[in-house]
Amino acid sequence: MVALAARWRDSGSMPYLPSLTILALSLASPQDEPQGSAGKNPQLDARESFLVSQIDAQRAGKHLRELTQEPHIAGSEADYRSALYVQGVLEEAGFEVELSEYHVLLSLPESISLAMTAPEKRSLNLSEQPSSLDEDSSDAGASPGFNAYSASAEVESEVVYAHYGQPEDFDWLASQGVDVAGKICLIRYGKIFRGLKVHNAEARGAAGVLLYSDPDDDGYRKGSTWPEGPWRPRSGLQRGSILYLSHLAGDPLTPGRPAHVDAERMQREDCSWLPQIPCIPISWGTAEPILAGMRGKNVPQNWQGGCPTTYFTGPGPSRVKMAVKMQEEIKPIWNVIGRLRSESSSERFVMVGNHRDAWVHGAIDPNSGSAVSLEAMRALGALVKSGWQPPYEIRYGSWDGEEFGLIGSTEWCEDHASEIQANCLAYFNCDAAVSGDRFAASATPDLVRMLAEAAARTEAHDGKGRLLTRWAHGGSRPPVGNLGSGSDYTAFLCHLGVPCLDFGSRGGHGVYHSLFDSAYTMEQYIDPGYRVHASMARFLAILTYRFANSEELPLDIAAWGPWLHSALESLRDLQDRDRELLLAGIAAFAAASEKGPSAAQALSLHAAFLHPEGIASRPWFRNLLVAPGLDLGYGAVTLPGLREAIESEDLRAIEHERDRLLAALARATELLR
Repeated sequence: MVALAARWRDSGSMPYLPSLTILALSLASPQDEPQGSAGKNPQLDARESFLVSQIDAQRAGKHLRELTQEPHIAGSEADYRSALYVQGVLEEAGFEVELSEYHVLLSLPESISLAMTAPEKRSLNLSEQPSSLDEDSSDAGASPGFNAYSASAEVESEVVYAHYGQPEDFDWLASQGVDVAGKICLIRYGKIFRGLKVHNAEARGAAGVLLYSDPDDDGYRKGSTWPEGPWRPRSGLQRGSILYLSHLAGDPLTPGRPAHVDAERMQREDCSWLPQIPCIPISWGTAEPILAGMRGKNVPQNWQGGCPTTYFTGPGPSRVKMAVKMQEEIKPIWNVIGRLRSESSSERFVMVGNHRDAWVHGAIDPNSGSAVSLEAMRALGALVKSGWQPPYEIRYGSWDGEEFGLIGSTEWCEDHASEIQANCLAYFNCDAAVSGDRFAASATPDLVRMLAEAAARTEAHDGKGRLLTRWAHGGSRPPVGNLGSGSDYTAFLCHLGVPCLDFGSRGGHGVYHSLFDSAYTMEQYIDPGYRVHASMARFLAILTYRFANSEELPLDIAAWGPWLHSALESLRDLQDRDRELLLAGIAAFAAASEKGPSAAQALSLHAAFLHPEGIASRPWFRNLLVAPGLDLGYGAVTLPGLREAIESEDLRAIEHERDRLLAALARATELLR
């Protein structure tokens, strides 16, 4: 069995979500893991062996091809057809299934154009170029390049290059006398969530934003470009929502309550989490003439990208005219909710989920996750049909509207909040499960032990060892990330306080949110033969089975003590007296957590760290332990309320946040006692 150390420490950043805080998990050396011949699983029980035997790589491929055969953006007829496919697979596997419909604000393009008006006049291309090698790239149903929730407007102005659009990037421009007010900012994708790039530009008075994918980040500077390879080609662009996700998740007009057809809704102009300026995503091929026409100051060396021209700050002489007309309307979306149980199953449940909607075909994002999770659920259904009676119910959510702002999962969580907080023991997320062959995971500390044990029992895709050893790269410290936001665990974790984990097999590519994220790309470059899909399905099936079959709740509550200590240590500017008070509270909690809690205690424990007022300036985020960074969007920050109060240097706010944490620690300690 895997031995876990009692201490966590920060150890860098995750390669696939670069702004996450990382915890290092000390594991026994490989020779201390369950014994067996090299490359084989440790001894599995009969049910685990049965599960593994049920997983079929080609059937996972069939799921992916079915779900990517047509573009299926949220709210579309094709999206509804994909929901029916998932419903059919689950029903055949033995799940009770329902379609859960919500009526939410979706934002779709009516017309978008971009033209250069100086130093030369020319129209600029906003389309991606298909290839005869991939028939999906010529699909007439593909959406054009757009950013959901962009404001509708027509603006013309000089261009300023603002690097990644981070606060420090705008600060540097200001220090050089470059004023972005009234200008159009050209900003690279990367580093932080795209919506916050627009937010930062808007806060400094910019008139509009062009978001482009630089070849240094995911184009030809990384390797062969599509269709000869997986990296972003000259015409490739990245669609995406620009809802300010670190302020709110879910339907923008019904924060904190489910978006039923008759729900009370806010007015758009009152939603501070929606942008007020227009934004267009463009390719590097379209950005190149704009960059080539710019002058001003030379940018720092680390601002220079991969377009074959020298980068300048501007403003101008490049000048562009952008015209964006969006159609925003309330439309239905469809979650598919499945329940697998027996007569002996408790009312408490473990939940697995991933989203189904995609900007275009969505082979990697999200439907590698759909293929993996559907195959795992099919295997678990076969196990129940063979006679297994799970002590805990297994639920599955195929979420809709994730790409627009985690909408489907958030609305379901808000709709079923009382039941989730009373009975949901854990949530396992499986978004974009296969983009390469490097296993990676993020989790709340109490699920890391279970995660590592399942990885130790899962054979890698090539049959050469177990996921755990490969995850640790042959060493003893596989990296486990903190969860922030960016996928469907967000409402479970940040709003309702449910233990969560997110996993997948990662790798580099440049087809993210593009026309080229297709079955062709998956089968040619990412996972030929769907062997990685099968390995991820085995892992998820074993993980879910072991959790649902546990006699004692498999939550390692004692792991929170060292995690809290590490999180507090990272607040280097906290005053000594405040630190001492919090250390005492953490020590009392850690002592009380040494004895394993009951299911009721574990559920109440997570609720103890929620606060009804939420985090200052963003009350929807109620978890005092973790949240997406206010200036990151996806990446996690620990002890967010206290951290942000310290950064603001507001002594009264620091005292308030310290006292809220102390009260939460006291509540949790009392529950455990």
